[in-house]
Amino acid sequence: MSQIYCGIIIVSLLPFLCRAYEINAGEQVWSVRVNRDDDFLRLTNILVQPIAKVERERSHHNHTQLYFRVEKRYIKRLRTELAINGFRYDIIVRDVLQQLDMEHQSISKRRKRSTSSSVEFDYTRYHRLNEIEDWMDSMASNYSFVSKISIGTSYRGRQLHVLRVSANPSDSNRPVLYVDAGIHAREWITPAALMYVVKEIVSNHSYAHLLPALDFYFVPVVNLDGYDFTWKRLRNRLWRKTRRPYPANNRNCHSAISFGVDGNRNWDVNFGGDGASNTTCSYLYHGPFPESENVIRHLADFLRQEKKRIKGLISLHNYGQQILYPYNYDISKSAPTESQLRFVGNKLSAAIESVHGRRYESGRGSKVLYAFPDVFSGSTSDWAYEKAGIPLSYTIEVRDTGTFRFELPEYEIIPTSEEVMAGIQYISEYIIETYAPDEAISSQEPKA
Repeated sequence: MSQIYCGIIIVSLLPFLCRAYEINAGEQVWSVRVNRDDDFLRLTNILVQPIAKVERERSHHNHTQLYFRVEKRYIKRLRTELAINGFRYDIIVRDVLQQLDMEHQSISKRRKRSTSSSVEFDYTRYHRLNEIEDWMDSMASNYSFVSKISIGTSYRGRQLHVLRVSANPSDSNRPVLYVDAGIHAREWITPAALMYVVKEIVSNHSYAHLLPALDFYFVPVVNLDGYDFTWKRLRNRLWRKTRRPYPANNRNCHSAISFGVDGNRNWDVNFGGDGASNTTCSYLYHGPFPESENVIRHLADFLRQEKKRIKGLISLHNYGQQILYPYNYDISKSAPTESQLRFVGNKLSAAIESVHGRRYESGRGSKVLYAFPDVFSGSTSDWAYEKAGIPLSYTIEVRDTGTFRFELPEYEIIPTSEEVMAGIQYISEYIIETYAPDEAISSQEPKA
């Protein structure tokens, strides 16, 4: 889910996250395991730009695994530095560009074999932004209880759409579950999984019992400009932020103009705090002010408008297989309703694990099972909980735990989507049981 994992930010590295993060030929991905705080600090003094591009931190009960990219020209130097300091490393990817090229070739071959006009929508594949927009149109035209709502435009003028699934749109007492995806551009698995969830809810009779008592709002792609950018060129594939240009404000920036803001640092909750960067070329740049990015401002306005009805919010990211609930920005701050958040989080984890046996760790975002706790400010789920009063607010990091990182193969789409669907079903049923008025629950099912 991130250049550094959405939920775990290595604050000491923030000043160095200032390059364009294009992928170069021969670039590799390494991982290093650290067991103690002093090891962690020594390692962060080695992993600085331009030698290493830290991608994320994967924490466990008694150790932390750091994943980072190394350009070919720095491999020998970094290998020596790690050896001198007693660190062992594993090579996760021997050639990132080559791996991305294989992904690109696979997608290109598939696209040559089919056209959107001649076949049904393929939920086993990744799709370009225009295909996702066409899919939303198809959902709205094929199901009378599905509507496509425009809530604003991105910086580059693309329409930001919400899919509303409601058997009774005129009923203002019905609780709502809101789910978004694609706030980080390179996390292609999240829009793919969310589209599968929508398809299942509107067409699979197994989930028909949810619709008489619960409405859904779905946003398949939040970061429209960034997501489209990742499809433009192979070397753009791992882009994370939005695409609004900002003047460079740090001597480490590689050019006079930097692009984009981390959308999951741009919300008006502890804005500019720990785990975000004020350097424009950082992949964790929080923006010049809260809601500076069009898509975040439009989403915030929409959520403010609907906050009385929205009882659950899930923002999908990858990777990590974790379920994070507030607070993410302060390790010492527990949510007033943490017992409920913990209970539902654990049940979400159990529901997901029951599908394919994959374990999703659950806990407070600032310290969920971390050996080296850290925080991140300005996040969707913290804002939803603290500012909009949405009681069940979660960030879910879907597959995997580091093998494929952001380039999850297409054969992983369906099993990942099935896990997300299991979580959505559980939290939907919990919302209905806890928040739906008795008169809203009936046996009437919507007609397609």
